[in-house]
Amino acid sequence: MKMRMCVCLALCALLACALPLSALAFNNYALDVDALKALEQQDPFEVKIVKKTVTDGANSNDFSNPDILTLDVQNGFGKAIAQVSVMVVCYDGENLAQPLQGNSNLITVREKRKLYTSTFEDVNAPGGASFQLNIACGHSKFTGARALVAQVVTADGETLTNPIYEQWQELALGSPTHILD
Repeated sequence: MKMRMCVCLALCALLACALPLSALAFNNYALDVDALKALEQQDPFEVKIVKKTVTDGANSNDFSNPDILTLDVQNGFGKAIAQVSVMVVCYDGENLAQPLQGNSNLITVREKRKLYTSTFEDVNAPGGASFQLNIACGHSKFTGARALVAQVVTADGETLTNPIYEQWQELALGSPTHILD
């Protein structure tokens, strides 16, 4: 019995060593980056992310997120915007999803599919204006990012939702769910 248990433990240890850590790592699932880009090009929403840049080392006070992802946004609505909600998914050179922000290098098996979502309040962008949204990040963890404006609140309190956000979110999560209606 002891021998059998030792053999089982040895096999489990061997299997654990044989698996690449990336197979267990947070957010490591395949993304169809081309499908996300194509969907973003068809986006009818009038508030769009028109450019994404990363400035390495711009957030030097945060060891786990030393960089800044800047989203350049164009307000194509005729109304001022007070609040913007965005979704971001990052990926590596193999189009495997990676975390935008790095709090630690610990393996997190429980949260394999998670988008970065954030709401920026007090935006104050008049109709037709361009503005920037800055997000602290760990650029060493990813090589590319896709982002979408999911929702805005106008200065007069009207909430407007991007009609493609659910479809974009499904693609960004690697299509683990399917929209039924």
